[in-house]
Amino acid sequence: VRKEQDRWRCLAFDQAILEILTEVHISPFGVVDKGDSDPLTAGRTIHDLSFPVGRSINDHTDSASMCAPTFETCDAIATEILLRQHAHPSAEVKLQAGDVASAFRNTCTRSDCAYLFGGRLEPDNALAIGLAAAFGWSGSPATYGIVGGAIAFIHGVSSNLFQPRGLFNYYWVDDHINVAADVGSNCADAYISLRNAMITVLGDGAINEGQFTPWSTR
Repeated sequence: VRKEQDRWRCLAFDQAILEILTEVHISPFGVVDKGDSDPLTAGRTIHDLSFPVGRSINDHTDSASMCAPTFETCDAIATEILLRQHAHPSAEVKLQAGDVASAFRNTCTRSDCAYLFGGRLEPDNALAIGLAAAFGWSGSPATYGIVGGAIAFIHGVSSNLFQPRGLFNYYWVDDHINVAADVGSNCADAYISLRNAMITVLGDGAINEGQFTPWSTR
């Protein structure tokens, strides 16, 4: 919580403030599996915005009124591979995946809605109010979609000697895919462009270094 507070992603108070801030909606915190790890020791903490059923934040979020992002199907990746092979028949065509760190947490909700994202930390007698689009909130994908689209746009309008019409900019929520023929500085240019786009939109901490894969043919 302190780390999130330092990054202006949440506010923390003594629970006594609920006597004044009576409008704050409280949702419980929970732990879910993180990969194959034991949730008792390495789970992911979530704000359970789907509880209680019928009265939760997700139940009362009008997702239909949000401008939902539209994504290309993965066929676009296969098409780009074929295009690069045609343009550079003697070169290997490689792929690289990049990922935004804590994607939804980098996207703030509106200030007049923050009171809906409260949660109690009973052992510390504390109240936490989330300021970012929470993981598990039904409105988070649409909220983050604007940011992801901006990253993809900035990356896609970048060009180099080998792709003068712009770099390939496929993305799905917070996952971005590069496709490039391995000629000259082409792969390095695409890699740098995607990183720069992420940093331009979300700052230095936007890049999930562990999820940026090496260039490969599969």
